[in-house]
Amino acid sequence: MLSTVGISGDPVSDPDRLIPMRAVGTLFRDVAARENCPDLCWRIIREMSVADLGRYGLLILSERTTEEALRQASIVMPHFCSHERLDFVEGPEFGVVSSHFLIPLDPETLHQAQIHTLALIRSLLTATGRTERLFSAISLPPHPLHGLSHLPPDITRVATIASDGALTMTVERSLLQRPLNARLMQSGLQDPSEAWERLPGADVGFVEVIRNLVADALVDGAPSAERMAINAGVTLRTLQRRLSAQGISFRGLVEETRRSIALKHIHQGTEALSDISVRLGYSSPASLSRAVRKWTENSPRALRKGDRDVEH
Repeated sequence: MLSTVGISGDPVSDPDRLIPMRAVGTLFRDVAARENCPDLCWRIIREMSVADLGRYGLLILSERTTEEALRQASIVMPHFCSHERLDFVEGPEFGVVSSHFLIPLDPETLHQAQIHTLALIRSLLTATGRTERLFSAISLPPHPLHGLSHLPPDITRVATIASDGALTMTVERSLLQRPLNARLMQSGLQDPSEAWERLPGADVGFVEVIRNLVADALVDGAPSAERMAINAGVTLRTLQRRLSAQGISFRGLVEETRRSIALKHIHQGTEALSDISVRLGYSSPASLSRAVRKWTENSPRALRKGDRDVEH
């Protein structure tokens, strides 16, 4: 089912791997509809789910209090997700956390995405040891069929329907200043600076966005321009036009991305050629070798041998 919505390979094995947000939203929407589970994205979140968010989650859990964790989450979000923004405004009595998306989403997908964010924020608040009256007020987009009726009473008691698609959560400052559970904080990073350095840029251009999408999709073979346009939230014509304006075609971008990744892993010398060929969607190591010879006039093994000779 993952491949049918545009998610390539096995995303669970690498929590830092870039995944098309629109594809993930489609997956959640379709599974929720098929299983008649309008609160799907609420149910899948547990106490330790923030720790499952790769470096983003570990950076959040490196903070001492919920207030500091939310501040960090807001700052780092543009590096973690190109299409969602998380804002945190601190006041004398309350803090306000809001989430909005930068691409249009249909009502069911939007609802799943926002209750997912709501559940993650709630898990941070419960990590302080408090389990009741976590939110003073909530505004969120409704499910088109069920409204908000499928959510737990502690949510519906303070929730109103948002007409602008944004999720807004108001939390008492006294709760925000409570320390996070020590067991949860142990999941964080001892030295957050290294994770910061490895985060992708928050201001990448369109070509780099498509390049990242292509790199993610290569494991399933050469990706189609149509699928990449859907994942990028643009029409096929817009995709082609914007790439052309940067002096590159989609086919050329795919070939360039494949070449860059292949040569990087070959020179690193730690991964078997068979694994590299699978990673890049080649039918066999021989197909990878032919491509490398075309690019460099050398075989992959010759490149690695040359690297070892230089080292010695």
